[in-house]
Amino acid sequence: MAPPIAVQLYTVRDLLPGDFAGTVTRIAQSGYAGVETGGFQGVTTQEAARLFAGLGLKVPSIHAALPLGDQEKPTVELAQVLGVHRVVASTPRDAFASAETVRALCDTWNQAQQVAQRHGLELHLHNHWWEFTPVGDRNGLDLLLKYLNPKIGIQVDTYWAQ
Repeated sequence: MAPPIAVQLYTVRDLLPGDFAGTVTRIAQSGYAGVETGGFQGVTTQEAARLFAGLGLKVPSIHAALPLGDQEKPTVELAQVLGVHRVVASTPRDAFASAETVRALCDTWNQAQQVAQRHGLELHLHNHWWEFTPVGDRNGLDLLLKYLNPKIGIQVDTYWAQ
């Protein structure tokens, strides 16, 4: 049996607006077990959820905004409609300008983790190249691992890690 591999719909973002259902159907027919998504163009979240279920695609995680402030409700509702308990978000590149800005970023993420946990969600960080850049005498990832709540997972993007 093949391992259950999901594709991040960001990979096919240019195809989705023109034919969301057809693109997702081709993904399912290609043998993928699931999709990671963050939003939809041309379909509602409910329509997407029905399509995924009808094709037997699992949604192991969503890529969304941190569930803080005015983004709390939309992120939590997206997760709930899709039946997901993992929320994945990215960091802004400019947050790695100094150790102080990384520490402030971690404080924000730690607050978001508490909000996510209150809603029964896990929070995970998706890396890009800038997390590996030098920040003072360390690299950004070292600082993230030092200051982030250990309950926050890391979704390693192997392209950027390479």
